[in-house]
Order: sequence, then C-alpha cells, then structure tokens
Amino acid sequence: MAVFPVILDSDVVFGINSTDLLMSLGHAGMFRPHWTKEILDGAERNILKVRPGIDPAQLRLRFDAMNEAIPDALIEVPSGLETTMSNHPGDRHVVAAAVFIGAPTIVTNNLKHFLPEDCEPYGVEAQSADVFVEHLVSLNPAAVRDVFVAIANRRRPPESVAELVNNMRGTFPPALAALDAAIVTALESVGA
Repeated sequence: MAVFPVILDSDVVFGINSTDLLMSLGHAGMFRPHWTKEILDGAERNILKVRPGIDPAQLRLRFDAMNEAIPDALIEVPSGLETTMSNHPGDRHVVAAAVFIGAPTIVTNNLKHFLPEDCEPYGVEAQSADVFVEHLVSLNPAAVRDVFVAIANRRRPPESVAELVNNMRGTFPPALAALDAAIVTALESVGA
C-alpha cells in the first residue's frame, strides 16, 4: 500500500499532543508527513508569542527532533511557486508545498485560509487535524490504537492509554469517538 504525502500546517504542530499524535501516526506509516522551514518557523513564532517563558533554544530542539525523527519530512519548495496560489496570502506557501510534492491533503485547523475553491484546482483538500485523524481511524483503527499505546508507553511520567485519550479528547473529539466505537465493535466481534 502506497503511503500518501500530507502537509502539516504550523497550527497542528503547535501543541505537543497534536504534534505527538500526528508525528507518531506518520512514523507508523499511516501517511507521509511533510512541512517546510517556513511552516516550522510559523509554529515557533506563534508558540513564543503565546508562551513567552519558553526557551527558544529548547523549542528549536523540538523542531530539530521532528526533522530527525522523519528525515524526509522537511521539504524545500521552489521560490515563486506560491505566487500562483489564490488562498490567504499568509498561507500560500502551504498550498505551494502541497502542490510541489503532490500531497492531496493539508492538515490544518485554520480552514478559513484554505477554502475549497483555492485548493481544489490543485487537487488539494484542507482538513482539520480531528477530521484527518478520524479518517485514519476509519482506514485502520487497530493501527491508530497501537499508536496511542506507543505514545502512552513513552510518556514521562508514564500515562495509561485511557489518560492519554482523555487528555487528547478535547483536541480530537470525533476522531477519538470513532476510535472508541471501532474498538467496541472489534471487541464485540470476537465475543469479548
């Protein structure tokens, strides 16, 4: 099965839970995550604006670790490609990145900057992180469940899967409801 490329926008790599889940799903091979330096710079700028007490060097280490964890994720878009895009001027570089690598999906919670009429001519669709993860659950609920188990096991201090899911429920409500339903259905089918 070919793994499809996806552009992760700066707002979905802003929060640590969203970043951890999307990176982990990508690392598990459910999709191929990509971003640009401009996307990471936007996330960094916004995090420092909202949380001024964060050490910029520590934050830079976080983004460096993302690039090391998925070495092919960081892409460089040819200069000028974004000038042909019609979406919000501040986010044209994101659509240009999707077009450049042939990504059918941009994962962003800022959907108003990625209207269908601006993305569809390029074969691109913008989806919220929650809708995107919900789609992944529908494709392979067991793989998504396994990612949650892996994240919970590596957290320090350790978290149970139930605690992790509850911590992420506010960010991914429909996706986690779909995952709950898929697990219940699977258990019922084996008579558990």
